[in-house]
Amino acid sequence: MKYQGAFISPNDEPELLDIVALVIPAIPDQTEHIQSVYGIPVHYLALTTDESEGMYLYDKSSEAVLDVNFEEIPSLRQGTHAARWKDFNSFLISYFS
Repeated sequence: MKYQGAFISPNDEPELLDIVALVIPAIPDQTEHIQSVYGIPVHYLALTTDESEGMYLYDKSSEAVLDVNFEEIPSLRQGTHAARWKDFNSFLISYFS
């Protein structure tokens, strides 16, 4: 809670959502949205919105971060979509580098 956005990468990456925020969307709101709209399994948290061609998702069960495009959502639901980063720390290093 000490750190709140905007969290913007120096690269051309989508803005990370806040854990909680006065404005929507924050991680809980966006996670609920992608679960209801796309059928994303409940063990994923949305780290970004779905306003671009995809989104970053955090897997609570493996602690990995996935980069998912819309056409890859079926493989995500089937459990066959590979993580791009093995853990959240690796993701943050890449995001802010």
